[in-house]
Amino acid sequence: MRLWNRVRFWLQRPRLNNDLAEEIRLHREMLEEQLILDGTPPGEARFAAARRFGNLTAAVEQSNDEWSFRWLDAALKDLRFAWRLTLRQPLVTIAAVLTVAFGVGANTAILSVLETVLLNPLGLRQADNVVTARVRMDKIRMRHAETSGVEFREIAAMTDAFSAVAAIEGRYWISQVGGEATRLVGRAVTPDFFRVFGEQPAMGRFFAPEDRESVVLSHGFWQSAFGGDPSAIGRAIILDDKPYRIVGVAPAAFRFPATAQLWTPLILTPDRLQRRGYNMILSLFARLRDGVTLAQAEDRVARHVAALKSAGDAEGREISEYGYGIEIDSFARYLAGDLRRPLWLLWAAALVVLVTGCANVAGLLLTRASGRGREIAIRLAVGATRAQIVRQLLIESLLLGALGGAAGLLMAHSAVSLLTRVAIPGKQLLALVSLDWRLLLYGFALALLSGLLFGLAPAIQLFRESQSPGLVRSRRHSFQHLFVTAEVAGAFVLVILTGLLVRSLWAVQRIQPGFDPRQVSTAFFLKPANDPGFLDRLRVALDSTPGLTSAALAL
Repeated sequence: MRLWNRVRFWLQRPRLNNDLAEEIRLHREMLEEQLILDGTPPGEARFAAARRFGNLTAAVEQSNDEWSFRWLDAALKDLRFAWRLTLRQPLVTIAAVLTVAFGVGANTAILSVLETVLLNPLGLRQADNVVTARVRMDKIRMRHAETSGVEFREIAAMTDAFSAVAAIEGRYWISQVGGEATRLVGRAVTPDFFRVFGEQPAMGRFFAPEDRESVVLSHGFWQSAFGGDPSAIGRAIILDDKPYRIVGVAPAAFRFPATAQLWTPLILTPDRLQRRGYNMILSLFARLRDGVTLAQAEDRVARHVAALKSAGDAEGREISEYGYGIEIDSFARYLAGDLRRPLWLLWAAALVVLVTGCANVAGLLLTRASGRGREIAIRLAVGATRAQIVRQLLIESLLLGALGGAAGLLMAHSAVSLLTRVAIPGKQLLALVSLDWRLLLYGFALALLSGLLFGLAPAIQLFRESQSPGLVRSRRHSFQHLFVTAEVAGAFVLVILTGLLVRSLWAVQRIQPGFDPRQVSTAFFLKPANDPGFLDRLRVALDSTPGLTSAALAL
């Protein structure tokens, strides 16, 4: 109850202070009139009443101390003073704010990418339990290859390690959407695909084993093509001249694969399920059974492959000769691929930028505090304590940190918007990076922490002012030299990290795909319906194109 009274008093303080001042004035006038009636001269009566009630302003402040939050009032006064100081020294303010903004903006933007790609892959539920399986053949130096139907069948049978297994295959369709031919991107998936990722449909249902000509729409495609109409469930959509019945809509948060607009059932023929290495175009994903770790799943699959090799039949001898293996990896590592190391290096570099920036701002504030010696001495002389001076200096630095944090979040938003427009082949998931409230909170907290850190420098210096003048100057110079050393060290580390990052990106660019990609171009064509001669005419046109040495078509 006392806390509530304090809150109410603080919220209504101007009116209550006026009421208190008016009440004291009335009582003082009543006492003055009583003294005059008792024979005291009016002038003496007025002074006597004033002495009895004391100073009016002091009485109001004493009331505020008793019924309000003294520390909050003092902090607000310091904040107002700090704001006036920032306006009075705009160059210092701009330099400090921009320094903090660059560090906070870079950290927040890079962390948003790490959040989407590594820390919380695509925002999927229990993504730590999702793994991927890929084929390795040491003899031909093939790693991280897609799987065939045989691996899908064998891993799906390992129910002791996996609760759900799904295979997906890339697909493109030509569809009549909005009266014109449109190329749609999607995936053909086995029935347990959405179960692997722990998803529930936003509308309708997901696939059942008996589904054939069915389709599940992504939430974005449902909104853009059907206007979010619930009656779209049950309607037909034409894909490659064949009707597919819409059975469900995926939730808006489900964004895997990043480019998928829809999903259709994947029907694996008996031939694909029996021939190992045939049509190795399946991406294989599985959900670990409760209590099973990634290491245990790897061991289970490794034991299965070892049993195949030791069987002594023709297949066992062949896969032994090729160094065949099945690699089980986490979904996060699968998503990040060759971006993992550059992303961590970028984040480390951003942290170094922030620490170096804090050292820069600390040196700046230290110099400013040295020039405010007269002001601080006067405040100490009139009764201010060292704790109050330190609080004032920390609030000034926190205000700079808050302003830098706000500017840094704007920079992070712009950086993320730019990043989503950058086309990196095979990394379309970067288009899904976004800033949510947690990342915004992280960025602002980082800015306040930075303000607290670089505000400690002038505060510590103030505590050292009790030493002799000569020793003060000596320690002040050593303190400033410490920040200069930190800045140089930070810049040196940043140069090293930049070199490592450039080296990693250079190594990624030099990965050999097995052919010379120079002067090789690709293009997509929409095949007109009911035009069987289109491909032949296209091939003839490509072969007769000047400067084109060879051309191939893939369906």
